[in-house]
Amino acid sequence: MHEQKQKQTAQRKGTERTKGRATWPPERKRIWRILGWALGLFVAVEAAFWGVTFTGDLALATGLSGTPGSYKVAHCYDADDSRRKSRYVCNGTFTADDDPADMSHQQLDDADDDYADGAAIAMRRSADAATYQATGLGPALSLVWKLGLTLSVLAFCLFQAFNSPKDQRRPVRSWRDSVAELLAMVSVAGVVLAVLDGAVALVAWAGGFLA
Repeated sequence: MHEQKQKQTAQRKGTERTKGRATWPPERKRIWRILGWALGLFVAVEAAFWGVTFTGDLALATGLSGTPGSYKVAHCYDADDSRRKSRYVCNGTFTADDDPADMSHQQLDDADDDYADGAAIAMRRSADAATYQATGLGPALSLVWKLGLTLSVLAFCLFQAFNSPKDQRRPVRSWRDSVAELLAMVSVAGVVLAVLDGAVALVAWAGGFLA
């Protein structure tokens, strides 16, 4: 009998506590949900754009696409006036390996390093001749972590879109739940990929494979 009274008292307190909580009106919830969707859509579009960009650059850096050649550096300088984060701009000449006559002057607005004057850098040119990317282990590692984090952000945004709200969840598992679970795993995998890339870069630097 005493235990039953304790249970009833606990239930009554829980009910009173729930009633005392401030609840948002449906209109405000709807506004915040719309704002959340708009922000998520913006972030997802940005992540998708950079994901495609980083994927193309990584394909060039690893030699999977593009025209191989050599970039003869004339001069490089740091274009970041704040000096907080270096952004190197280089001027030089790109020459295709398979055609020495295929030569053109190119300015790299975001070079991978502050190359010395006169240095010859192995580089690949994209099919549309709009991108010139240095090849090798260092440039590839500098792109993998960016691609991993971009993939993680994109997957998380899509996860938020497919994940069922708490007040709409059903006891029966739906296809949305399966897709949301898959996207959650992809988001985590992107972070893991970025961390592993950093670890590999650290080992490569310690072993003298990176300058």
